[in-house]
Formats: sequence, structure tokens, C-alpha cells
Amino acid sequence: MNIPTESECIRLLEEQGVADAILGHSLRVETVAQRVMDVLERRGVKVNRALVEAACLLHDILKPIDPKNHVWKGAQLIASKGYPEVAKVMSKHAIPIIPGNEPETIEEKIMLYADMRVKPGKICSLRERFDYIEKAYPQLKDELEATYEYVRKIEKELLEDEEI
Repeated sequence: MNIPTESECIRLLEEQGVADAILGHSLRVETVAQRVMDVLERRGVKVNRALVEAACLLHDILKPIDPKNHVWKGAQLIASKGYPEVAKVMSKHAIPIIPGNEPETIEEKIMLYADMRVKPGKICSLRERFDYIEKAYPQLKDELEATYEYVRKIEKELLEDEEI
């Protein structure tokens, strides 16, 4: 499995001209994921940390260029760079959740969950993040509520009752 290092991820982001705001978001998503992985590892759950960290850093690599299709196009770009496993994890962070594209592996679930815990400039609760998304995309209100419930289930699965 070929996984880029953090410095390689930063280089890939810079090559795409990713703004500081997206980089900051991605670094916060990585931080949330690291906290989740710490909880899981204390419980004896094996997680590919490097895979999750790379996916977190790269998940929005094409968001500024194509916000609507950034999930798929970003995953295609990263796969074309020789990182298909990272691309697969990245491809599972689309919201609302698309039937047939639900996260399956622990790494995919962590990446999606971590992304849903970060809004511009800060780590936040799931409810805060979904309220923010709903204000930005009011036309998705019904789909977002179902997605919120889905991600809450992932949160319970990953953290049980632990706080991060």
C-alpha cells in the first residue's frame, strides 16, 4: 500500500493551489481523526493511522476548483498520483450520504466522522457542523437530517460514550 507522508500531502495540496483555509480545515480534520484513533487503539481496535491521516489531509484537495464534484474528482486525482487506497477513503466523505457510497471500513468511517466535526476555523460538535451545513445549503435540509442520524451512529460506533 502506497501512502503519502504528511509533507507529501502538503506538497500535493500546494500543487493544486489549495488556500490556507482549506489546509487549516484539513489539518483540524486530521486532528479529530487522530483523537478518534487514539480512543480506538486504547480499546484494541487496529486502524491504519497513516491511511486515515493522508485521507484527512487530502479529502478537499479539489473543493475550491469544483465544490460539487470535489469528492469524486479529488479521489480520481489522488488515485492517479499512485495512492488508490487513500483515494478510496477520501471518496466516502460525500454528504448527503449517497446510497451505495456509505463508508464501510473503520478508516472510511473515521475520515467521514472527523470531517463532520470541523466547521470553518474550529473543531465543533456534530450538531454544530450540521447546523452550519444546513444554513449554507437549505435545499438539502431533509437529506441532511438523515445524514446527521447516520453520522451519529458512526460516532457511537467509534467512540461509544467517550468524548474527544
